[in-house]
Amino acid sequence: MDFEWQLDRADALLLYYVFIILATLFAFLSEKYGYIKNGRKHVNKFFWITSFLCLFIPLAFRGYGIDHESYIHFYKQINNIYYEYNGFPEPLFMLLNFLVGNIFNEFQYIYIFSALISLVMFYIALSGRIGKNSLGISIWMLSVAYYFYMYGLVRMFIAVAIIVFAHKYIEENKRSKYIITCFIAGMFHYSALIMIPIYIFSTYKGSEREEFTNKTNVMYAFTAIIITPIVFFFSSYLFGYVFGNLDFFSRYAGYFEPTLNMGTFKNFAWAWPLLFIVLFFGKSIVQRVNHGGILIKMFWFLISLSIISAIFPIFRLTFYLYYIGFYLYSAVSKLYFKPRERPLILYIYCCGLGLLGLIYIHAVFFDSPFIEPYLLPYYFNIPD
Repeated sequence: MDFEWQLDRADALLLYYVFIILATLFAFLSEKYGYIKNGRKHVNKFFWITSFLCLFIPLAFRGYGIDHESYIHFYKQINNIYYEYNGFPEPLFMLLNFLVGNIFNEFQYIYIFSALISLVMFYIALSGRIGKNSLGISIWMLSVAYYFYMYGLVRMFIAVAIIVFAHKYIEENKRSKYIITCFIAGMFHYSALIMIPIYIFSTYKGSEREEFTNKTNVMYAFTAIIITPIVFFFSSYLFGYVFGNLDFFSRYAGYFEPTLNMGTFKNFAWAWPLLFIVLFFGKSIVQRVNHGGILIKMFWFLISLSIISAIFPIFRLTFYLYYIGFYLYSAVSKLYFKPRERPLILYIYCCGLGLLGLIYIHAVFFDSPFIEPYLLPYYFNIPD
């Protein structure tokens, strides 16, 4: 018999906030008390795993979530009429449902394994950036911008996590491995394939070799804010003619139908300060952060997608680039400041990010009539 436990609204809010704050704190400690091996710094495994568990436990053992009924329906279809299923599901997510149904015969394990895969990939990716980025800031921004979406977008965030993991292949210039990993992510959610053209354009002409100037940065900004949305608007009409006869296109055809939605700018509010940071400190980031040029280019792709998503319903595609924002926020801690001023500047900066995150979480998740009912109250469920 499953163990079930319900927390009311106040207790559930306390649970969420305490766990994401603890996850951030332990991430800071894992970097502070890391160790050097073979000339390379590594995270403190105890604090890093503890940080992981703070996010994993509430996510994996939730008894309810956004789109809960649709995921159960999909699970039952796959396992009850597996050979008669007429849809066009992502193969690896379908396989996950099939294996869970035949091995455990309990839907809760879909949440457990999807949370495990997603968070493990995120944490592996972030641990590899110790020394480049502040791990505490990275985990905090992940908790702010990704975490609560993971309570509903189950298959998509497996794909997102795989894309985040694959970023190291961009920096290592391993083109084939990155593209193959994107295809694997696409087998959990087809939309992940968007990262292949973004990768090609982001690394065009070798972004690490070209000279980066303030003028270059402004040019990127102009292209992202003005040129790319215009090009997308006109080219969107071609997609129906090119892909209209493919089975999977019907699921995504709505992405290319203009629908003005200014609410997307609210969803992207967590990243607004990055516009200031990138415009005024972009050159310093490129100079002091390894592969900073790629981060800057991909950030402007994120801005483009965010603007386009106010016209076309493609907001969820921006999730594949959110992590660039985490890396840029956390890269600020690696910039040069006068020794006397540095502690105060970073203290104020971290407090600002903390306040921004708390306001964003409340406004976008806990004050939303579309999301809040699925997060509050919290249903804790441990399967047999």
